[in-house]
Amino acid sequence: MAVQRDGVGQIFVATFTSIDISAAQDLFEIVAPSNSRIVIREFEIGQQSDAGDGLADMLGLLFVKGHSVTGSGGATITPVNLAPWSDLAAGATVKRNNTTIASGGTALTLRATAWNVMGGYRYYPGFRNERITLNYSERLAIRLPDVPTSTITCNATLVFEEIAAMGG
Repeated sequence: MAVQRDGVGQIFVATFTSIDISAAQDLFEIVAPSNSRIVIREFEIGQQSDAGDGLADMLGLLFVKGHSVTGSGGATITPVNLAPWSDLAAGATVKRNNTTIASGGTALTLRATAWNVMGGYRYYPGFRNERITLNYSERLAIRLPDVPTSTITCNATLVFEEIAAMGG
């Protein structure tokens, strides 16, 4: 578990590189640990295979919180702690590219936007009160609900802060 120090949580990054995407999916799924909250600081995605494509896709992106059942078909990621002096591991569970999406529970779409694959997409809220926050054991899926016209090779980064309960 990441321990809060001096009122600041530990910051972690989860990435995937050169993944071929040809289906709708949860690009990232993150579950907060039972004793920490998660603050999403940044999400970025870009593709590297369709440069100059005249038929560039506009794909939907959804940030969905509240599912109770994890997705499948992807892989689990071990997040990296960005503090070089700390060996604390993330308590959050992070998955990537689940082609069977998270389900169940009471889903709440927090953001709905579009991604022009030629330009990439970045979620980077400037103010803390604008950042998506997950309470204990909550799940967030960053979802690509659309099927790309053709396979695209993508890189993506999810940066999050893990804040332990006071006294934890």
